Amino acid sequence: MKKEIFALFMSLTLIMSVFAQENDWFVFNTANSGLSDNSVSVIKIDKKGNKWLGTYNNGLVKFDGKKWTAYNKDNSIFPDKSVRSIAIDSKNNKWIGTRDNGLVVFDDKKFTLIDSINSKLPSNWITSIAIDNNDVKWLGTRWKGIVKYDNKSFVLYDSLNSQLPSCQVWCVSVDKEGTVWAGTTGGLVKILDNGSMVVYNTSNSGILSNRVWSIFVDKDNNKWLGCENGVIKFDGRSKWSDKIETTHWVLSNALDADNNNWIGTYCGGLGKYTRNDFNWVTKEDLNSNAIYSIDVDNKGNTWIASASGLAVYKEHGVNKKGETTFFNYKFSNIELVQNYPNPCDYSTSIEYIIPESTPVYLNVTDILGNEICKLADGYMEQGKHKIELKTESLPQGIYFYSLKTSQTTITKKFIVNR
Repeated sequence: MKKEIFALFMSLTLIMSVFAQENDWFVFNTANSGLSDNSVSVIKIDKKGNKWLGTYNNGLVKFDGKKWTAYNKDNSIFPDKSVRSIAIDSKNNKWIGTRDNGLVVFDDKKFTLIDSINSKLPSNWITSIAIDNNDVKWLGTRWKGIVKYDNKSFVLYDSLNSQLPSCQVWCVSVDKEGTVWAGTTGGLVKILDNGSMVVYNTSNSGILSNRVWSIFVDKDNNKWLGCENGVIKFDGRSKWSDKIETTHWVLSNALDADNNNWIGTYCGGLGKYTRNDFNWVTKEDLNSNAIYSIDVDNKGNTWIASASGLAVYKEHGVNKKGETTFFNYKFSNIELVQNYPNPCDYSTSIEYIIPESTPVYLNVTDILGNEICKLADGYMEQGKHKIELKTESLPQGIYFYSLKTSQTTITKKFIVNR
C-alpha cells in the first residue's frame, strides 16, 4: 500500500512538474497570435501593463493581454516599417524611433511625426531613446551622435563638438540620479549637467569592450553594460564586477523580480545569470538565438523580443491573471491576405487566416480561369498560414489566387511583371 501511495505521489509530482515547465515559457508569433511580424526589435511595457512592440518589418504593435493592435503604413500614418526604439514618458506618450523616418509620438489617439524635413532633427535613424527627470528626450542615432530634445529645440553632440568618442550611438539610458549614459562604438559615455562627458574605454577602465550595445540600470543604480563580448556591472564610479563573458554581442539585458539577470545576445541566444551561476536557455524554448530586447512586467513575467516572435517567461508558470486569452488567442474571421510583393517577379508570399481548423483549398488560376497550381488541399489547423509561391516559370500577366472553405470563397488578384 505504501509503495502504491508513493508511486501515486511521484506520478502526481511528475505531472505537476511537467505542467509547470510547459507553462514557464510561451512564444507568440504570427501563426498563433495577432503579432504582425515575427522579427520583434524592441519591447516596452507601460504603466497599464500594455506591451508596445517594435518590429523590423511591420511597424508598431500593442498587446494589452487580450487584444493585438498593429499600426503600420497600411492602416495609419505610421511612417516606417522598421521600429528601432521605444520610450514612454510620464504622461504615457509613446516615443518611437524608426530606421528612416525619425521620431513618432503616439498619445493613444494620434501620431505626431518629427523628422529632418519638418524639424531640425539631425538624423532620421533613431537607435535609442531615454527620457530624463525633466522630460528631456535623449536620442541615440546611427551615425550622427547624441541628440538632446527639450520638446522645443534640438542640441547635437558629436565627435567634433564634444568628447563623444564615436557618432555611432547604440543605447542611451538615464540612471536613478538623473545622469545620462550612452553606449557607443568607442566606449561608455557619461554626460554631465554642463554637457561635458566622461568616457570609459578599455584603456582607462575595466569595461569589457569599447562597443557598448545595451545599458540596464538596476534598483541600486548599478549600470549593467552589454558589450560585444559579454556583460559587466559598473557602479558608476570606479568598481567593475560581475563579469559575464560571451562570444556574441549582448544587445539587451534586464533584471527580473527574482533578481535574475537576463542577457540577450545576437545569434548566441538567451542567458540567465543568478547568484554567480550562468546558464543558457535552450533554443527550443525560444525558437530563436537572436534576442533584441527584454522587459519585465509588474507580475514578474519576463518578456523577450526575438527574431522569431515574442516570448514570455516566469519560473513555475507565467502569471496571466486578468488576461483570459493570454494563451488561446483566436482569429475571428477567415482572411486571405494580399500577396507580397505585388507585382512580383520570381516569387511572392501568400498568407491566409482561419479561425478554426477546417478543410482548405487554395489554388492559383490564370485570367481565363485555368488552374495553374494547387497551394493547399486538406485539413488545416487554425491560425495564420504562409506559403511562398515561385513564379519564375509564369509568363508576365494577371493571375488570381483563391481560398475555399466550407464557409466562403475569397479571391485576390496579383501581377507577374519582370
